[in-house]
Amino acid sequence: MSYPAMVLSKLSRKKPPLLFTLGTAVLLIGGGLIAYWTLSRRGPGSQAIPAGSQVIPESALMAATLPTANNPWRQLRQFGTAETQARFDQWLIQGQQRLWGQHPPDFSRDLPTWVGPEITVALLPAAAAAAPPEAELPPFQQAQPLVVVPIADAVAAQAWLAERPDLADDTASRDYRGVTITPIPRPQGSPLFAAVLTPDWVVLSPHEVALEQAIDTTQGGRSLAQRPGYGSAFQQVAAAPAFGRLYLNMAAAAQQIALNAQPPLPPSQWQALQAPRGLAAVLYLESQGLRMQGLSWLPPNSDQTYASQNGPDQLPRQLPAETLMMVSGGNLEQFWQDLSQGLQLGALLPLNPENLSAGLQASTGLRLEEDLLPWMQGEFALAVLESAAEPAAPGDAPDSADDTVPLPSTNLVALVQVSDREAAEQAFERLDQVMVNRYRFQVDSLELSGRPVTRWTTPYQSLQLSHGWLADSTAFFTVGAGVAATLLPAPEASLTATEAFERAFRQSPRVNNGHFFVDFERLRQSTDSLWLPDLPADSLIGSGAIQSIGVTATVDSPRHIRYDLYVGLKRGPRPRPLPTPAPSPQSDDDGTASTPESSQTR
Repeated sequence: MSYPAMVLSKLSRKKPPLLFTLGTAVLLIGGGLIAYWTLSRRGPGSQAIPAGSQVIPESALMAATLPTANNPWRQLRQFGTAETQARFDQWLIQGQQRLWGQHPPDFSRDLPTWVGPEITVALLPAAAAAAPPEAELPPFQQAQPLVVVPIADAVAAQAWLAERPDLADDTASRDYRGVTITPIPRPQGSPLFAAVLTPDWVVLSPHEVALEQAIDTTQGGRSLAQRPGYGSAFQQVAAAPAFGRLYLNMAAAAQQIALNAQPPLPPSQWQALQAPRGLAAVLYLESQGLRMQGLSWLPPNSDQTYASQNGPDQLPRQLPAETLMMVSGGNLEQFWQDLSQGLQLGALLPLNPENLSAGLQASTGLRLEEDLLPWMQGEFALAVLESAAEPAAPGDAPDSADDTVPLPSTNLVALVQVSDREAAEQAFERLDQVMVNRYRFQVDSLELSGRPVTRWTTPYQSLQLSHGWLADSTAFFTVGAGVAATLLPAPEASLTATEAFERAFRQSPRVNNGHFFVDFERLRQSTDSLWLPDLPADSLIGSGAIQSIGVTATVDSPRHIRYDLYVGLKRGPRPRPLPTPAPSPQSDDDGTASTPESSQTR
């Protein structure tokens, strides 16, 4: 094997622990790919498409590019609580130990001298022969990682390798289509395999077949860069220098989510999402969190299109500041049609549209598609509220008849801009009759701020629901005692005026197709909600590190949807340089003890 090949292979092998761990945790949170974090690092991209796209097969499930420079990673390590920072640093140290033993390289000295400014890690689908014969597994659980390392200075790479002749063994090398594949032994586990594809690129993987796919790509196979829509998508989302860039095969991601759901979603619910589509995204670091802008696209020859329309978002302004979680959209009827046909990512929600429609008809006699949706052609919003500090309306009963046994908060708000008020009022009148005749609810009317409100109360006064009008064309439905009083005539403090909401959506398009927002900081301080699960104390979202999440969707064209994501993060103590791992007898594979105490990093 030539010197450049050897050098690069080793180099990329060092990078693995540091950059890939960070990148995976940030870009792929909740994606089930963190298991690969000890493999590598990546970089920021300055030009059109991410580095290495020319040598990554078009079939890639995912490709992520992150910086090799130290400063962005130092900034990233400033986020989180002291506890999560220490845990994150420990992961990095353990990754170095697993890959390099007790004598890891000095990344700040060794890597930047000859490696390019960014490294890309891709996940390739497992070859058919390598796939397990048992029941179908989610694609990402079978994926094979491929690390693409740019050679910025071949001379420096040769010099670096000359100082480390023990890092690879030419005797085990083999040839594939004229390219040498060389194993690189590791202190623990199976070796990495490396190959130099051109004078500009080195690829590494623990799977030889992944290198063979990359070699095939450079010798006439189709690359990720050639995928229709890939280059133009990154050109549209790339603006200021980014921390990282991400490509995601949306069909594979949809299958991954569906098969990992509990219970797994039936293929009939998400098979429409298997149409070829991709997502290109860039990630930016801000002073108080992470911001991502992405663009998903359908191929030009696709029969599917996005029918939804954008509009100014008005309903979030009508929600009170006590909102814990909110989802909104531009057209409820269109949203339901897309959901029923499995055309949008909402098809991956753990609900079955047919069952919901049938359940509504069985319990109320109203048909969703005929009696309700035709007048719900405007903007809609659904919000879960805190249970405290909500003024009670005249005559309101408490949510629980037994004050000594507190029940979970039921507070919920649904808003919709109607296209036919007369039809809406007829539907509400029918519901009033159903509540009285079938369920023996007490139904009465009252006025709040001069507006009529209809209130439903359960027989034992354990629950109250209400409906009415905020404006001539905006209907509301609430669950929980006193919730309607927070809406009329207007919230004392609006959700959109809160710092968390404003920060999450300050860069999102004002004309859009809907929002999703969760205030984790408020949620952690709130009492239990009937509508939301408890936050696991040992999880990232339960630790206090994540303060809020906001997502905006905007239809850019019939085949393009833009996503703006913001994750508000707590800033912790200023991190110190990662310490050199102290010698230890052994390191557990699951990354427990045997590493420096996290307090050493502070």
